[in-house]
Parts: sequence; C-alpha cells; structure tokens
Amino acid sequence: MELSECISHFNKRYPYTTLAITQEDDNHLTIHLGGELNLESATEFGTIGEIVLATLFAGTTITLDLAGLHYISSTGVGSISQLALQASRRNISFKIINCEPKVREVFQLLGLLSVLNIK
Repeated sequence: MELSECISHFNKRYPYTTLAITQEDDNHLTIHLGGELNLESATEFGTIGEIVLATLFAGTTITLDLAGLHYISSTGVGSISQLALQASRRNISFKIINCEPKVREVFQLLGLLSVLNIK
C-alpha cells in the first residue's frame, strides 16, 4: 500500500485522529498529528512511521507537529518514542513541535522532553 493510501485509510479508520504529511523540501518532512493518539490509533501510526522511515535517507529531518493533539496514551508515547529511535538509528534528525500543554506534561512526567527533542 502506498503511503498516501495508508494515511487516507488511517484518517478514515480513526476519525478522532488526524494525520497528514508534508514534504517541506528534499531533506525535510513534517508529520502533522492531531486529535487523539490512543491504543488503537497509535499502533497504526507506528506502522505508518516505519513506512515513512523506509523512504528517507540519512541526513533528512522529520518534524512531528503535534498542534491539535489533545490526548496521548502510553501506547502513543511508545509509538512516537519508537519512531524517534528508529530515525536516530538511520541518522535522520527528529524533533517534535507544538505540543499542547496536556500532551507536553505527559512527556515531561516521563522525562522525555529532551530525549525526544521536544520544542
């Protein structure tokens, strides 16, 4: 399944979660994630993250924009952490921006603000 098809399927299957990907330039990709990242949607988000990583080269930057993400489960934190870890292993820069206060608090409580490069 093509990446665009996976994203379309994801957005239809999880109407309370929004996912979009924009290619900023050849070396920078932004993943936009909003709504809720819970037990159900986090697993499929992780799969889409793996597909994205498989298409990128070392030196690329991924920005995960969490503007509008108002809920994240522990499984969601795990999916994002796994994406960041896999990106690091492939020498792909990874950062998170625009965390809503409640989501940021979850990352802070888990001690992940600096580990996941959250701005």
